[in-house]
Amino acid sequence: MLLKDIAMQLGVAEGTLRSWKKRDNWDGKSATLQISATQRQRRAATNRKAAEGIEANDKLSDHEKDFCVAFIHAPNASQAAVMTGNYSTYGSARVAAYNMMRKPAVIKEIKRLKVIKRATMLADGDDVVEMHMRIAFADISAFVEFGQEEVDVMGPFGPIEISDADGEKVKLTKVVNTVRFKEHSAVDGTLISQIKQGRDGASVKLKDSQKSLEFLERYFELNPMDKHKKAFDEKKLAIAERQVKIQEDKLHGLTADVDGIKANMRELMDIISTPVPDRSLGDRRLDDE
Repeated sequence: MLLKDIAMQLGVAEGTLRSWKKRDNWDGKSATLQISATQRQRRAATNRKAAEGIEANDKLSDHEKDFCVAFIHAPNASQAAVMTGNYSTYGSARVAAYNMMRKPAVIKEIKRLKVIKRATMLADGDDVVEMHMRIAFADISAFVEFGQEEVDVMGPFGPIEISDADGEKVKLTKVVNTVRFKEHSAVDGTLISQIKQGRDGASVKLKDSQKSLEFLERYFELNPMDKHKKAFDEKKLAIAERQVKIQEDKLHGLTADVDGIKANMRELMDIISTPVPDRSLGDRRLDDE
């Protein structure tokens, strides 16, 4: 559908819809990957209800309407101005946000929209349990790709070359460990507690899965018939099976080491227990000489 047709169905200005498209990256994958289904439904409900009244407000310009809608999803006024996509720099967005917050009509509309947001975005117990389950069973491989790869050994003037058995020049290589972050649009940012950029590279830290696991264990003891319990038990069983597999692998390796030691001991005992033959008198005389 064309943007003007969508805007007509929603009852919003085409400019407002265009700013939503840019802010939420409708052409990319972030709208479907970064936001959970529940969040998308609630945000859509908020935007629909907001659109029902904001376009009827003839005291606001299109930029002011965009700002009001963005403000109910933003942590502060400056960020709301940035989210509208109407400003080229963060500085100009801050100035615009300051001017917006001085207008009584804008403040009144924001308060009205926040009432709508509270009515459509109240979290219930299922949302809390679902969030803790996502944190408890988050997999680091969903955020980074890691492994090993073969790379050229670099010298002061580029890759180092050596001669092979046939006298051909070949590049000297080595195997290194690699870690690559996935694009932000392909991960669930709500599960990340910290990202740091340091001298030795960047690092990502997930939220404390152990605390969420403890919460879920306490919760399901009080609510054994909860609809999430089956998924929780399956995840917990998978973790336990992995731990058992690791212990079995370690035990197998230890058993192999013990068997090797026993074989060496038996061989040594055979050598020690072998009787030394009595040498003849001639052999002793030869030794003396």
